[in-house]
Amino acid sequence: MIEAACSCVGRFARVVVAVALLGSACTPPPDYPLVIGSLDWIGYRPLFLAQEVGLLPADQVHLVELSSETEEIRAFENGQIDVVCVTLEGALQLADAGVDIRIVLVMDVSHGADVVIGGPGIEDISGLVGARVGVETTALGAYVITRALEFAHLTLDGVEIVPLELHEHEQAFLNGSVDAVTTFEPVASRLREEGGRTLFSSRDIPGEIVDVLVVRASALEGRRQAVVSLIRAWVAALEYMESRPDEATAALARMSALSVEDYVRAQRGLRFAGRAENEAFLVGPNGLTSTVERVGAVMVEWGLLREAPSPETLLDGSIIGELGHP
Repeated sequence: MIEAACSCVGRFARVVVAVALLGSACTPPPDYPLVIGSLDWIGYRPLFLAQEVGLLPADQVHLVELSSETEEIRAFENGQIDVVCVTLEGALQLADAGVDIRIVLVMDVSHGADVVIGGPGIEDISGLVGARVGVETTALGAYVITRALEFAHLTLDGVEIVPLELHEHEQAFLNGSVDAVTTFEPVASRLREEGGRTLFSSRDIPGEIVDVLVVRASALEGRRQAVVSLIRAWVAALEYMESRPDEATAALARMSALSVEDYVRAQRGLRFAGRAENEAFLVGPNGLTSTVERVGAVMVEWGLLREAPSPETLLDGSIIGELGHP
């Protein structure tokens, strides 16, 4: 069922501004803006903040917001974007599909922001037996629900998987089309306000849900300076958030269609990774290697990957290393 869910694809959304950039899979000229695919996810919003406050050079990079990670992966595989903000699970899926990629930045680590939300009458994960569970058609959606079911010693055969794109989560839950949904912030907070109950979250599997910036290897080689500018802007955006918290929080809340209070609550479920954290993740002796190996092994076991990619071929800390210390 998860395999079927992961094969579903939807339509592009909110990309009118990028039609010219996504209209062809041909390699753009060297001076063309680097196209970056992202989602409506609070973990990626600092990039949009960087753009809004002038930290991200528009002549070098162009941010495109897509409707789901499925859309991001398809656009990346088709050569329509060269940089993408995805979960580690999504990155491993790209590598497994034969795309030559590098993980050049850890953006955030989920610590409660990715959840399984249950409706009326479902008190815990064991209550999902026979239930209709909405799952986003991504490797992350599949990974979260399988890990959740493991906690209750359940298998996928015990639940009815309902494939849903991200933009469908809220309505499907509220109209009763599903009994539970695997989702993330800011949708999770809105569903809890409507009476949803958190049955499982990334807090139960610390360190396993990580968002990363993935670059096509050829783009990293040919457009390295643009990638450096992008990562520098990410670091600067986090510093801006720390130095001007009120202004940054108000802007980020507006981007996520949340009140400031709800945004602050939602953000508590993740930890952003700045320069120092990325040096530990990508340059340090252990870092993200063990996480890639652990997540890869689980995905192989559940049929989400053919084989686990080697961390050594995926992780690239060279740009973070070049940035040095402030």
